[in-house]
Amino acid sequence: MAPAVVLLLGWMLVPLTMTLYFSFKKYLPLRGGDLGWVWFDNYARFVTSSAFWPSIKATLAIVGGVLVITVVFGVLLALLLNRPIWGQGAVRVLVIAPGTSFCGCFRPRCCLRLPYFIRSIFFSFKWGFWTRTSG
Repeated sequence: MAPAVVLLLGWMLVPLTMTLYFSFKKYLPLRGGDLGWVWFDNYARFVTSSAFWPSIKATLAIVGGVLVITVVFGVLLALLLNRPIWGQGAVRVLVIAPGTSFCGCFRPRCCLRLPYFIRSIFFSFKWGFWTRTSG
């Protein structure tokens, strides 16, 4: 697991470090490249821009709206799926894993033609057959 963690840390830290490095410099690749250090001037120009606060408000409105809608519908769906109904297992599979299939390993052309919900139903039964214990 250690090599994977090191790889993921490098995958995240290298772009972050480069972003921070370039944010403190005046770097114009089409006009000669590196034009020296400007330190916090880029941030001051960014925050004092007339478009900064309206864009922050719009971003927060979008994030808040998506969060509220996701939480409300997620809780309602969870409450609905928690009620005992006929075919509850199949309904849960259809909701939780609509595109999951095992046939991609065996016959990918066949699976690409089937709609997601049909694939899910088929493989929920197939998975039940594979996991059935004898005796």
